[in-house]
Order: sequence, then structure tokens, then C-alpha cells
Amino acid sequence: MRLKILTVQIIILGSFHTLLSQETGVPTEVLLQSGQTTLSLDFSEQDYQLILYSAVRDEQDSTRTYSFTVGGAFPASKPSVFLQNPEESTTNHTKSILRREEAELARQHQGSPRQFAEKRAMPFQIGNTRSFVFEEIGDVSTQNVTATLVATSSRAEAWVDNNTSAITAAEAQAQINRFSEATYPVVTSVFGDPSDVDGDGKLLFLYTELVDQAGGIAGFYRAKSLFSASDGGDGNAA
Repeated sequence: MRLKILTVQIIILGSFHTLLSQETGVPTEVLLQSGQTTLSLDFSEQDYQLILYSAVRDEQDSTRTYSFTVGGAFPASKPSVFLQNPEESTTNHTKSILRREEAELARQHQGSPRQFAEKRAMPFQIGNTRSFVFEEIGDVSTQNVTATLVATSSRAEAWVDNNTSAITAAEAQAQINRFSEATYPVVTSVFGDPSDVDGDGKLLFLYTELVDQAGGIAGFYRAKSLFSASDGGDGNAA
């Protein structure tokens, strides 16, 4: 049995129960070649999320069952986190909307040739602006967002809503640098490469306070952004 553990470090910057005080750290992959392993986790300033998944990626398996236990010494002083009732969670409701959209897009395009956006002749430069469609979600109605490119890295671009002042260019640069150097290699080694419909080799991060206004989420990915409006998407084509 080949299993792996993916640890996602959550850095606590302030009050534990305040969402905006948390920052996602760097994922670390740990192999379970002998069926077990020991993790040394520093709980003095961080918390962790442990994600267990199979290392087998080249076969379908609907019958095998993996059982596991997690034990060890944990600080008694760490606060308990009470999860919301799934039926009452705004986050789960929002996620279910996004997953239904993905399922509908998959049905629409099953067996169809893959459609790609036209690649720009020249890449965007720092200071360039473009418009994004922010479709209705939560408490926010559909609207266009004008954003400015403030930072780039090997795998990502950071676009900031012109009506947002909650993040600086330096903060955005640090986040996409960490994504490119630490997160991207781990995630793609497990799940494969992301869709790259415009062929620029980068993922786009749009920073906008509309996400806060939507309620219940700190950020999200929307599959409709991959498709043109005529193909059932929102037209962002990236």
C-alpha cells in the first residue's frame, strides 16, 4: 500500500478564530512507504491540516479501503476549532454552487474538442489593466472588475481590483512567489498540470474585496473562467 500525507501549514498571525488572521503556509509531502511515519510539527505558532491520499494515480479503484489513525502528543493548550454544521455553512453552500457549475460544464463539453483562448502576442506588463467578469456568487451580483497587474512570477500573475486597497504589491508578490516555488510543484506532482487555456503558462490571481462581500469564503476557483461566454463560461478565458 502506497500512501502519502500532505501537510498544509497554517500560520496564525493573530486571533485564532479570526479568518483574516490566518495565512496558508507551504505544503510538505511525506511518503508512507512502510505504512507509517512520524511527523515533527511545531505548534508554537502554527497549526496544520493533514491530507491523506493514495500515491496510485494510474488506475481506477472503487473497492479498496484505506484505514488510518493519527496519534501522538499534542499541546493541551491549543484551542479547539469547532466545525460548522455542513447544512448551515455558507462556505459549503458556496462550494456546492461551484461544484455544480463544474459538473454542468463537464456535461456540456464531454466529447467536444477542447477550445483554447487566443494567446496574446505580447504578455501583460506590470501596470497593465484588464477587465474580469465576477459572476454572481453569495451576496454579490454579476459585475465587471477592472484590475491592474501588480506582480508576476514564474507560474502566476497577481491582479488587484482597482477598487481594492487591502493588499500591497509587495504582499501580492510574496504570495505568488511562494505559490510558484513551493505550492505549485507539490500540487502538480499529485494532481497534474492545471488548465492553461490561454497558453501563457501562468495562473491568474484576482485580488478583490468582492470575495469578502460574497460571504463565507476567503477565496475560490471558478471553472467558468476557463470558457468563453458562448461556451457557457464567464468569458475571462484564463
